[in-house]
Amino acid sequence: MNLNKINRKYTLQQDIYDVVLEGVSSRLMGFDNGIISLEVRLGKKSKRSLGIISYELAHSWKRNIPELSQALGCKLYFMDGVNDPNTAFLYQSGISPAFLAKKGILFYPSQLN
Repeated sequence: MNLNKINRKYTLQQDIYDVVLEGVSSRLMGFDNGIISLEVRLGKKSKRSLGIISYELAHSWKRNIPELSQALGCKLYFMDGVNDPNTAFLYQSGISPAFLAKKGILFYPSQLN
């Protein structure tokens, strides 16, 4: 699985809207044992909680990328791009800075997350 190709595809399809509307950018870090690993950068103060953002991003990746359609769950790692200006530079360079928060989502229709 080519992560760069998948990240580029998602960026062109969906991530542009997430950045413009919510200030949230995400990229795929890996897909192992049915679990999607996403790195999420918060670019501006969002009125929605991290739980809601996690749910929407995880389902968006699963729905829009055919290679991830059989995923069982998603791990999201959040970075603060608002209060730490170096985070944006490190993120664009491909380096993962310290994470603000970590969340997990399971893709069972009857399960509350």
